[in-house]
Amino acid sequence: MLSCEMTHPRTIRPGRFANLGLRLLGAAALAGNKLRYAVAGYRRARHFAPRDTLRAIEYGLSVADGWERLLREYRPGEEPFAHRRVLELGPGPDLGPALAMLARGATAYAAFDAHRLADPADALHDRLLARLGDPPEPRRQLDALRAGRPERLRYVCRGDFNLLAAGLEPADLVVSQAAMEHFDHPAAVIRQLAALAAPGAKLLAVVDLKTHSRPLARLDPLNIYRHGDGWYRACAYRGQPNRVRPGEYRRFLADAGWTDIRLLPLAQLDAEYVRAVRPRLARRFRDDETLAWSSVALLAARP
Repeated sequence: MLSCEMTHPRTIRPGRFANLGLRLLGAAALAGNKLRYAVAGYRRARHFAPRDTLRAIEYGLSVADGWERLLREYRPGEEPFAHRRVLELGPGPDLGPALAMLARGATAYAAFDAHRLADPADALHDRLLARLGDPPEPRRQLDALRAGRPERLRYVCRGDFNLLAAGLEPADLVVSQAAMEHFDHPAAVIRQLAALAAPGAKLLAVVDLKTHSRPLARLDPLNIYRHGDGWYRACAYRGQPNRVRPGEYRRFLADAGWTDIRLLPLAQLDAEYVRAVRPRLARRFRDDETLAWSSVALLAARP
């Protein structure tokens, strides 16, 4: 059995539902998302607009706070960020967590993505630094990145998401927030991270396991698991949620040589909803004992 290692995950209670209607609605959403991606590409990494500066700042700081809390629970007595070379996968539309973690003592920070969504020149970063009291070293690193002479703050994008070809330094800490579920080949990424991580490095990935299309995410968070692999592949696009479940992530980590692997559920679905929907899901998901987990933190270490 996969253990539930967090005592008070928050609970999501979807509204009323009709299985056939939701399956059809989900199938239409999959096709619509593929069409939208084909026309416009991958442009929006969050559920709120990047121009919502105050919300973006709060989000970035809350991400850093959440990582710190989880890492302190994972390794009590250790400073999570101080003197760490940090690698973030999938930073999205801004570098808020990077600046926050540099302000908390990180030695270096590399943000790595397949899509160039963030603009270091965005005034959002100045406002975030002001919120932090304008610490001198993060300010200097942001200015160096803006000038095209990055030192200890790097923003690297590769469409092939090849970490080993990106010229990255060994990392003491690898983090990601709601990004790993969008990787086309998460097992390959985890293997690359094992090769890139320094001895004793830690990995923390927060994974969003539910349906991403709104309002389906609120109404029927397990909707993406209703569909068979054939239709899901037919509607595939770059960045589509990969439907990898927690037990598979654990296996990927173990196979790549990561140790002390922990899965911490951060949000869970209403038990009545899960019981009602389970028999309506594609066959390979019906027996998943973590089906009620809506989001999970993956934690692991290198020997």
